[in-house]
Amino acid sequence: SKSSVDVSIQVASVNTFDEKRDGHLKSPDFFDAETYPVITFKSTAVEPKGDGDVRVTGNLTIRDVTKSITFDAEFNG
Repeated sequence: SKSSVDVSIQVASVNTFDEKRDGHLKSPDFFDAETYPVITFKSTAVEPKGDGDVRVTGNLTIRDVTKSITFDAEFNG
């Protein structure tokens, strides 16, 4: 419960192993890497669920739009 997550992802680093798809994802149709070069996530809560599993809640920002999301994760140390 004292854990936290703070992640920044450079949109230009997106790699799906398909050049055409990567170009489209980086284009203004999706992430718009030129205008919004970074996707961020900062946790607001990390709750243990047992057996190394946790539920993470936080703020995800893509293209200057921030939304609260919650997802399950496995803690690996």
